[in-house]
Amino acid sequence: DTLNLGEGAAAMDTVVLQQGASGATYYDYINNFDVTSTGGIAANNDRLDVRSNNIAASTAGYVNGTDAGTVMSHSIGAGGIVTFGSTNTGTPLAVTPTNLADALSYLRTNLTHPGETVAFAADTDGVGGNDALFVYQNAQGWDIVARLDGIPTATLGTPTAEGPKPIT
Repeated sequence: DTLNLGEGAAAMDTVVLQQGASGATYYDYINNFDVTSTGGIAANNDRLDVRSNNIAASTAGYVNGTDAGTVMSHSIGAGGIVTFGSTNTGTPLAVTPTNLADALSYLRTNLTHPGETVAFAADTDGVGGNDALFVYQNAQGWDIVARLDGIPTATLGTPTAEGPKPIT
């Protein structure tokens, strides 16, 4: 699916992502996802509503996982942001069109706690420099994957109780 969130007057939009409606080869594209804190208020940011509000915990450096193509390790930082490694000890690996499937396969294999959510920046056009943020949630076989164009430096925000995840 492709969603365009542009509107005349900025307002908080909530995008609901359902289990089984997206995945590693058929992820959702979300354009104009707003993280500008309209009016100086972070609560005005757009939000993702996914099955679980569990943001993956930070790791102490790189974790040597089960390899998926060129991806051999990962690190999770603040806000659930994943950095992939091209070696078992974590030489940083940029995600590009040629290894995006490897990155998603790696997450499916190594992020094993149901409902665990992470995000990672990617260079989707292959010209250098990240231009999108991918959000991935382990939904036990029917993973949720969304591509948020134009906000590669955003992080997963802390949801309220059972509310949607803000992206900041």
